[in-house]
Amino acid sequence: MQTNAQQEQFTFKSIFEGLFDAVICHDLDFMITNWDPAAENLFEYSRQKMTGTSIFSIMDKSNLAAG
Repeated sequence: MQTNAQQEQFTFKSIFEGLFDAVICHDLDFMITNWDPAAENLFEYSRQKMTGTSIFSIMDKSNLAAG
């Protein structure tokens, strides 16, 4: 029997994996903590490669200065 936490994790993963939009999660230090399949397709980097890297590594540098 699954606990509530296990069921919530399963539900989150099912929704997260099935989205058509790219979803990128990061922590308070702007390090990527999760990267969905749509993000893999959009940016052409695997979840394994991007997890633990800075969110700024995928941003257009010209947009960073604009604030």
